[in-house]
Amino acid sequence: MAKLTIHIFTEDANLRENMVQQLNKEKGHKLVLYQNRTALMDSIDQKPDVIICDCSLSSKTAQEMLRSVRSSAPEVHIIFLGAKENDQKILELLNHGTFDHVIIQPDAISKIQRVITTISNFKDETNKNN
Repeated sequence: MAKLTIHIFTEDANLRENMVQQLNKEKGHKLVLYQNRTALMDSIDQKPDVIICDCSLSSKTAQEMLRSVRSSAPEVHIIFLGAKENDQKILELLNHGTFDHVIIQPDAISKIQRVITTISNFKDETNKNN
């Protein structure tokens, strides 16, 4: 399984801590944590494999962030985290290139792990074919 570089920003300290523990324990990915969205966005030139980011921002701001990442690093997979389900907002983000959207609830960590495994497997397959 491919080891990924994952850049993470979430304001939820418990979620962040649990996510880091699980991703480090099971997969050995390189995790980089950010204190705010600005620092995360400034890191795009490092071209991480995955960005995991809170989506508790307005739909317009999330789309701007998405456009910025897509224009400078189109190969980066983006996973947005949301506190509640807003189907229209989620659809807009998915239509603009978000890899996945995870609702922050008790099973969020396992969902994030499944998405990361999917991305890792995709990278493995891509590398085999090149």
